[in-house]
Amino acid sequence: MIFLMFLILLTTANIIFFTNRKSLQARWTSLFMLCGSVGAFAYVISEQIIPFLQNWNFPRLIRFLLYLRIHFNFVTEIVTPYAVIMFSVVASDLFKKPGHRVLMFAFLIPVLFMYTITPFTPETYIVDFPLALYWIVPYYVFSSAVLLISYFKAEEGPQKKNRLITALICIPSLMSVLFFDSIAKAINPDTNLFRLVPVFIAYSFIVFLVFSFFTGALGVKMRFEQHVLDNTMKAVSSGTNLLSHSIKNQIYKIHASLHVVKSYGEIDDPAYREALDIIDRSSTHLVEIVEKIRSQSDDILLFEEVVNLSELLDRVVADEEKVLQQRNIFITFRRLYPERILIVCDPNHIVEVMHNIVRNAIEAFKDAGQIIIKAEGPNSTGLTISISDNGPGIKAENLKAVFDPFFTTKASRGTNFGLGLSYCYNVMLKTGGSLEINSEIKKGTTVKVIFPKSKTTLRHNPKEAL
Repeated sequence: MIFLMFLILLTTANIIFFTNRKSLQARWTSLFMLCGSVGAFAYVISEQIIPFLQNWNFPRLIRFLLYLRIHFNFVTEIVTPYAVIMFSVVASDLFKKPGHRVLMFAFLIPVLFMYTITPFTPETYIVDFPLALYWIVPYYVFSSAVLLISYFKAEEGPQKKNRLITALICIPSLMSVLFFDSIAKAINPDTNLFRLVPVFIAYSFIVFLVFSFFTGALGVKMRFEQHVLDNTMKAVSSGTNLLSHSIKNQIYKIHASLHVVKSYGEIDDPAYREALDIIDRSSTHLVEIVEKIRSQSDDILLFEEVVNLSELLDRVVADEEKVLQQRNIFITFRRLYPERILIVCDPNHIVEVMHNIVRNAIEAFKDAGQIIIKAEGPNSTGLTISISDNGPGIKAENLKAVFDPFFTTKASRGTNFGLGLSYCYNVMLKTGGSLEINSEIKKGTTVKVIFPKSKTTLRHNPKEAL
């Protein structure tokens, strides 16, 4: 059972880290799971590997494993609470990012103190758990409380759901480690109650897997979807480039033949002349359609620069102003960010992303309506631009497919190819951010354009942002 716990924790730590290695939350999550896994492995060393080697003549190897075991035990018993509390600080978004570094060093002080007073030899190693409880208990209780508070303070929607899932995964296991390992060992160093911890670890792992496949847990599902959609877009790009090349070659032949026919002189038959004009217009229109499909499915090349966020948003609204007035649609701005905020992006692509989303909102209305653009941040997750409408909303079965290339529910399929949101997703992926969409029937739709923290700056010298 302990060996199974080792495999579960090690596997989960690797999944979370390699799924989103740039995320600070993913790094701390992986660290505290890795700390737990080495403790389980220390038990395997003590109870299985060393007894096996004692039947053979390997005294130096056994001595090395004994030293390895006590260091692994120390990591699990003392470093884990530190990794857990830092994970809760980062995951909760209750603390401003500049304070994370201060907390990181402040919370490390008890760990360093325990390291200095703990004897690291196989004969004398013992952790002073009665002393350690003075800070281990507050660390675990504080971590659990922070995860719960962040859930209750989150806005309704995916963020609140994700924080609930995080609490369901983490808190039971944290409490089991606190009571059955730390407190139990402080009362009786020879206790075997720690054997109950793997039961809670297995529960957390099952919950993690279930939510990872269905709604997402600790960022894992999002990353799986990104890989699938990214590969799909590459296939679409390759296919449309080939299709574009083939179709245009044939159309150019039609154009050339058409001009040859017209060069024979004036044609008196009006019907014949009209037929030639139809061929000319249709072939030209076909080239335009192919180019539009190719431009939205082609691989994205970014030419990034530092852009003022307010100016970018004003440009988007100004471009859509006439359509908004004609359709009697009101647009509202909520600027919840510092006035001088700058973002590093390709302004042409980002403006096109915003246009696609705003136009989708406009086209969703049959009559008058309202669109709200809310920009807020930067915080630990980055800077978020939300475009919300009070339109009819999107059906649940369609919501799952909105990012799929060529998927569309619009009636005017002749000019809408279902590549708009796929293009938007691809641009944000290349930018290092993400795109989220939430919708409820008869309530409306919200699309979130999220820029990573690394692509935002408050510096006055734009060149410094790069």
